[in-house]
Amino acid sequence: MIAAPLGEVTTERLELRRLRPDDLDALSQIFADEAVWHYPHRRGLTGEETAAFLDQQIRHWDTLGFGLWLAVERATGRTIGCLGLSVPTFPPEILPAVEVGWRLDPAVWGRGYATEGARAALAQAFTTLGLGQVCSLIQVGNRPSIRVAERLGMRLAREVRSPAESRRGAVRDLMYVLTRPEWAVRARSRRLFAEASGAAAGNDPAIPAAVLALAAGRSLRLAWTNALGGMTFELGHGPGRRFVKWSPRTSAIDLGGEASRMEWAASFTPVPRVLQQGSDAAGTWLVTAALPGETAVSERWRADPARAVAAIGRGLRSLHDALPVDACPFSWSAEGRLAGLRLGVRDPREWDEEHRRLPVPRALDLLAQPPSVDRLVVCHGDACAPNTLIDDAGRWSGHVDLGSLGVADRWADLAVATWSSCWNYGPGWEEPLLAAYGIEPDPERTRYYRLLWDLEP
Repeated sequence: MIAAPLGEVTTERLELRRLRPDDLDALSQIFADEAVWHYPHRRGLTGEETAAFLDQQIRHWDTLGFGLWLAVERATGRTIGCLGLSVPTFPPEILPAVEVGWRLDPAVWGRGYATEGARAALAQAFTTLGLGQVCSLIQVGNRPSIRVAERLGMRLAREVRSPAESRRGAVRDLMYVLTRPEWAVRARSRRLFAEASGAAAGNDPAIPAAVLALAAGRSLRLAWTNALGGMTFELGHGPGRRFVKWSPRTSAIDLGGEASRMEWAASFTPVPRVLQQGSDAAGTWLVTAALPGETAVSERWRADPARAVAAIGRGLRSLHDALPVDACPFSWSAEGRLAGLRLGVRDPREWDEEHRRLPVPRALDLLAQPPSVDRLVVCHGDACAPNTLIDDAGRWSGHVDLGSLGVADRWADLAVATWSSCWNYGPGWEEPLLAAYGIEPDPERTRYYRLLWDLEP
């Protein structure tokens, strides 16, 4: 048995404390919402079910010294749900285990609270509790929670089946895991390295040696990571601020190709200016000048999705209108992407819920005949919300991550941009994005290009 009592924890925006009986009313209101318990019950909880849940969690705390915290928004003092650590009781093949999880009010979805609170829980798990590994069981198709797990640095370990119970049938879960060494590397990476060239930072394995050399004493911040081991760092502040994208040798990411695309596009639309490229035995890197604005999924713009989505739509339309198709040397055609799928598709366990029921041969059959082209444009190639920058006035100010830029039907971008609005801001933002772009929905092309996107490794 694990017994290491946890206390209250305060993060930048949250107060996290152990659950108490007098939390019942606040949790009952949140848990009654079907969206909170759509996975796995596809309905909200009754008052009696919430009371049983709360009683179980309080006993968990009394027995183990840790459990789910009540999450309170510091700015308003309101309860927004619960998150933290728990001990799953099934399936038996993964036990014993400790899980990190979250159940938050849909009113605050898209603001990064789940990631912020879960990150605090992981820190307690690996320090105060001294655990070697933490898992997260996420039902197949629950893409928003999968995104949270990925932002936490967790990796997909296996698929497991949870047995049926009185309130639901059997479900298929994806088991994401994070080990203590993996967490330690990421935790160090997230710090601001005010003395990036100093001895302590230089010995830190989370920061590639090439990036430390490029920092040359300037502040260094990890801005982004991806599932392939790539990292993006922000160097310095003010007018000389720049970004370094680094990719390990084992990754298939082509930073040279991205540099070529940005250098071509820079004559027509705001994209990062390429400053330097390089490689060594560990990886490759690309240095670019910073553009004005911040990502459309920053805390500020997650809290104002209407303006963010409008900026994304207008920005994508401007990109498509500005880049000359006839002069573009790069392709992102459906036919070319289909040829790539013949070499292999993404793990079907990671497909979206609407596609997961498809056998791989059937999915490929559905993609075999692309829809007719609506309008050929130079597509961004990864039109997800994080890749649009927005200035202080709420206007789009540029685009980043252009490694797949190329000529294709504009719906190859629009299908993904609208899908990403759901992942990052919640449901209901697809049509406003299309309206800002200036186009009516096209369900057929949207379905096709989302499936194609989902299957690509």
